[in-house]
Amino acid sequence: MRLAGTGHRPDKLGGYTRPFQEPSPVELRVRAAIRDAFFELKPDAVMSGMALGFDTWLAQEALGLGIPLHAAVPFEGQELRWPEYAQTVYRKLLKRCTAVTFVSNHHNAHAFQVRNVFMVDWLTMRGDDVLLTCWDGSGGGTFNCLQYAEYRKARVRRIDPATLKP
Repeated sequence: MRLAGTGHRPDKLGGYTRPFQEPSPVELRVRAAIRDAFFELKPDAVMSGMALGFDTWLAQEALGLGIPLHAAVPFEGQELRWPEYAQTVYRKLLKRCTAVTFVSNHHNAHAFQVRNVFMVDWLTMRGDDVLLTCWDGSGGGTFNCLQYAEYRKARVRRIDPATLKP
């Protein structure tokens, strides 16, 4: 089975981690929940939208477990406004991906929704796949992706960051 992931940026998940700094407790719990989902669902491929936060953690955990990673990137250069260390991590992850797809040539907010549609469509081609989400119930890109997943009748597994035990 295949698994794609969508979730919040670090500002909604315990904050941004700086180089040589311990990850936040929320990040550690979210990463543990991602690994738990991988062990339970046993995906043979993972797709990440490659944004900061949940998407990056999903990618790192998949690669750490030897699961082939597909990157669905909204547009080339999405990382250029990120801190330098985050850009370095991102570029290293892309080099380790089995496949990288830049889903839009446009550098605008709509490209992120195009990326979400691409990921959900990738999942629903076979029907046995799962969208793993880390969502706190708020509006935004993650919510938009979940709405499209519901429309496409995709199976969704939710990680609620508020309910993860410390």
